[in-house]
Amino acid sequence: MATPFKVSVRLIAYNHEKFIAQAIEGVLAQKANFPIELIVGDDFSSDNTLNIAKQYTSTPTVSVTVLDRQKGDAYWVKRQKLGRLFNNTDTLSKCTGKYVALLDGDDFWIDPFKLQKQVDFLEAHPDFAICFHNINKCWVNDEGKTWITDAPNIAREVSTFEDLCAEGCFIQTSSILFRSGLINEFPEWYYSAPYGDWPFYTMLSHFGKIEKLPDIMSSHREHSGGIYKNQFKNGAFGVHTLKLIETMDKHYNHAYHKFFYAHNRILTLTGMALNYAKSTKNFGQTLYYSFKLIALKSRDTKITMGNIKKLFRFLFRSFSLKNSPGA
Repeated sequence: MATPFKVSVRLIAYNHEKFIAQAIEGVLAQKANFPIELIVGDDFSSDNTLNIAKQYTSTPTVSVTVLDRQKGDAYWVKRQKLGRLFNNTDTLSKCTGKYVALLDGDDFWIDPFKLQKQVDFLEAHPDFAICFHNINKCWVNDEGKTWITDAPNIAREVSTFEDLCAEGCFIQTSSILFRSGLINEFPEWYYSAPYGDWPFYTMLSHFGKIEKLPDIMSSHREHSGGIYKNQFKNGAFGVHTLKLIETMDKHYNHAYHKFFYAHNRILTLTGMALNYAKSTKNFGQTLYYSFKLIALKSRDTKITMGNIKKLFRFLFRSFSLKNSPGA
């Protein structure tokens, strides 16, 4: 049976009591010539997020559903096994629209015509799987003061699957709209990924091109409680991303190896991983990433006496554990 909704909005939240109202109200404010459904998936917040979300009811244009989850139920059991990214896939599975828009509970939309503009584009361009747009950033300090800045405009107008493989994630969650039904099942490795946006968008882009609209239509909030920010505040982003690249390269049977291992990006990530190894005083990882960085810079991965000498000169001159941060 055909869905009555042109767009489903997947909104996931965890401990977003300060922000969830603004996120929901940005959806309810949408002006479109089609019906919209809003599916809210709260991941057992310990604050008042869920109660605030439940205060919102459907309007003539937006149907609101707050998922009913209880500790001990089927969702809770699977969540314990698969981790926090299961909230994304489970909430997505409840979306019935022809298109799906994503929103996290601490971000918000600022253009009431956002969904209409994105749907109009995808309706007119069947060879595109994803449409996203520019954003701004809403910064919140520990005292609660907020200010808005423009976000860097880093993506080209039209991008491809290969671009996402090579460049990483240039799509901010609150800006994306995509065709539903492209991914019927997520691979097991997805749930152990350090972050879910890049691998998810890469899977979607395998089915069509990516369009970036120039309008600034949403705001990404940066705050001390952000999951992504806290997850990598110790500098482990390089290590985790290199492991994720290896996993994704294998998932696509190495057919896009040259894109996943684009030289400049791998060089940057390896440098980040080396700094992390130094800061945690992991001598083995420091040696490993030092050698890998030298090999990448010289584009020579052979273990030769010359490269070994380079390694020790490199460690002695620039990356001595004695002088590393935190030593």
